[in-house]
Amino acid sequence: MKIGVTMYETSFPTSKTNIRIPHYGAYPLTDALIYNHVTPLLLPSVINPSQRLIKQMVSQFNGLILGGGDDIDPGTYGEPAIMPELTYPERDQFELAIIHETIHERKPILGVCRGSQMINVALGGKLYQNIYTQITDRQLIDHEGSFHSVTISPKSRLYRVLGPKQIVNSRHHQAIKTLGHNLKVVARASDQIIEGIENHDASIQGVQWHPENLWQSKLAQNNLFKDFFKRVKTRMQ
Repeated sequence: MKIGVTMYETSFPTSKTNIRIPHYGAYPLTDALIYNHVTPLLLPSVINPSQRLIKQMVSQFNGLILGGGDDIDPGTYGEPAIMPELTYPERDQFELAIIHETIHERKPILGVCRGSQMINVALGGKLYQNIYTQITDRQLIDHEGSFHSVTISPKSRLYRVLGPKQIVNSRHHQAIKTLGHNLKVVARASDQIIEGIENHDASIQGVQWHPENLWQSKLAQNNLFKDFFKRVKTRMQ
């Protein structure tokens, strides 16, 4: 089994000032795959990829994991930026193409943090660019570096794997605002921020937290990966 894994990009300064690091793999994520005897296929973002190239890339893997990273450019979902944030629009456009082709080929998708948001955008949804400035009608918990609980819907695949509640890690200020087509909310934080999404058969699933940083100490979080691989294997048959 081969799982495509999107790679990170960053504009943070390196030892050579202002040199962009265009592609790097999330080692905790690829480690989780290797631990479960699954081959990761790293997917660097391609600027203006042809449809032929996208099809060739998708043909090489059996399922897709979209990892974390910088903010999604608001222009990707048709909104102006309300404040400057670190974005990489080329990655957004590449991942949109990969997601659409993967869905077309009926291969399962798992989104992690930014990846969950990217799934939502690809299916026509929108995001809060910054929950702390855009949500003013309720008190928000700390989502930018804390652990907190999530409540999971009983009528979901995520519930079958993780149960009714989990303590998860959180590193984000963007969040899902309006759902994409054919998606449903399956987990929320105590402040009602959306933490989990699925489609009708969970062939598409996303979580707002980072299970790749938890799986070594929390068995349930590795079960999240194992269940995804199980869905991939079923589609391969």
